[in-house]
Amino acid sequence: MTSAPWGLILFAAASSVTLPSPVLAEAAGVSESAATWASGLGTLVPVTVGVIRAGTVLELGLLIGPSTGHFYAREPKRAFLGLGLRGAALAAYTLGPSSNNKAAADALGTLGGGLLLASAMADIAGAKKSARRHNERNADNGARPTPNIRMAVGSTSIGLRVNF
Repeated sequence: MTSAPWGLILFAAASSVTLPSPVLAEAAGVSESAATWASGLGTLVPVTVGVIRAGTVLELGLLIGPSTGHFYAREPKRAFLGLGLRGAALAAYTLGPSSNNKAAADALGTLGGGLLLASAMADIAGAKKSARRHNERNADNGARPTPNIRMAVGSTSIGLRVNF
């Protein structure tokens, strides 16, 4: 009686075993219009609530909202860049009026507010481009490689199957 490893016996029972190719979340395409809508509504809704209720929701909407489309488009670098820029602009806008020098306070507040609005508009408008870049990076070229392992009693082969 021969003592064959159980794993080899189980693999030999099937004449061919094909491993499925992994499905990655990044491989899925994202909608350009959904990215733009996410940035636009992510800004508009909190800003509207902030105007009505006069609270910090307004600042959070202007700070975080425009980046939601870039997060959706899986472009976190662009999203965090916009967050950082708007955070600095918001700090300049809110801390400017507390300065002792009236001219400097007005200039800092105006500069901060302008930069905050410009950055928010640029991020909302750029969400579509972020989605397009993501889709181009992960475009399906038609070839799908799949590892292929064939094991039979007395022989083993490993190969790569490419389906078009």
